[in-house]
Amino acid sequence: MRQAGLRGKGEVKRPPELQEIFHHFTSQVGPVKPKVDYYSQVPSWVMALNDTQPDCVVAMVVHADQGTYAEVAQPFTVPPDPVILKVFDDLGGTPTSGLSIYDVLVQWNNEGLFGEKIAGFAPVDHTQMSKIKLAIDLFGGLAAGVDLPADAESQFNAGTPWELTGDPEQDKGVGGHAVWLAGYDDKYIYGVTWANVQRITWEWWFSCGKELWAVITPAFVAAKRGPEVDLVQMQSNIAAANANLFNGSRFWLTSWAEAVAQYFDRWWHRWFANVRQLA
Repeated sequence: MRQAGLRGKGEVKRPPELQEIFHHFTSQVGPVKPKVDYYSQVPSWVMALNDTQPDCVVAMVVHADQGTYAEVAQPFTVPPDPVILKVFDDLGGTPTSGLSIYDVLVQWNNEGLFGEKIAGFAPVDHTQMSKIKLAIDLFGGLAAGVDLPADAESQFNAGTPWELTGDPEQDKGVGGHAVWLAGYDDKYIYGVTWANVQRITWEWWFSCGKELWAVITPAFVAAKRGPEVDLVQMQSNIAAANANLFNGSRFWLTSWAEAVAQYFDRWWHRWFANVRQLA
């Protein structure tokens, strides 16, 4: 049975130092294939706690690993729930607030997540169909941020595509969510979220899709899959973006008070949850 979980994607961050992924290619790629499927070979997508925590960005990391390791026919052990929860907590997530995709990708790139680092990441123009298709094909999927309309959960639960209703109020985005895009055809993009594959119409994507990232995953690095990329320049851009995030208004923790508030929010909710389990 399909059951929608929680949203939880934070604000969109795209530092100007980051060039689009196609600027890093060192050889010609293409053409765009009419259909790509990186989702069918995974026998069981996991929830990764996204039914009880707003950790959709961390769940997306797990789904990226599930899909890309399956594509290169290598085993992948899904992290246990306590490990997923610790990663979510350590990254600054709370039971009432999620994470920025960019911040999580920086951590995955710089320090690693679940014991592995990515080789790099870069944005993709989320408004260009041909670029979206080509990037999904080349990298085994894309990290996507969407602004879900109010009816997204009911469409998901019914097993129907995410599609616009034609009602401006109903189609208006009301909450951020992270999804791993693992395939496409002329009619749909195929996203992975809440332990299932969700069909997404292209019209819906161009209305609700807000950010898109190519990730050079550990699985594709080990299998030497993907296009030839100038990783030195990519990592230089990432380092420059990280350094500049701490300048003036671009420093995302606006005050020590905000940091302290986030800490106590996490502590209180964890303590209360433990008390309820013991009661």
